[in-house]
Amino acid sequence: MSASDPVRQLALEWIRFAQGELSAARTLADNQDDNLPAMSAFHAQEAPEKAIKALLTAAQVPFQRDHDLSLLVSLVPDDRFPRIHEVGGLASLNPYAVATRYPMIHAGNPTNLNAGPEWSDADAAISIAEVVLAAAVSDLA
Repeated sequence: MSASDPVRQLALEWIRFAQGELSAARTLADNQDDNLPAMSAFHAQEAPEKAIKALLTAAQVPFQRDHDLSLLVSLVPDDRFPRIHEVGGLASLNPYAVATRYPMIHAGNPTNLNAGPEWSDADAAISIAEVVLAAAVSDLA
């Protein structure tokens, strides 16, 4: 894939969006007094989702609008992009895709507004996102 290839360009655009999501997660985590861990965890989930979709785009593998990272990574050709298959913990980020975006929903209990990820969970999600993004960038190089 040459640098001017439109498929490569689109894959790199997915990477730029993934980097932005990771940056947002870090910024929120760095300013905990003004933010919620659920917001940071949400962006930390979005980063690997977009990085994986970059690889799928590069491989020209069709994918649905889905947030299940395990499902998405299973679609990535391991002979072409092996590093992404070595990343563990992806499924642990799945709950942050949707449920953390709204009050009362992420708790599973509509009367408990305080349930949801803690900052330690958000930090762990950021760590996984960093590994996924590094693997995707390396695989695309």
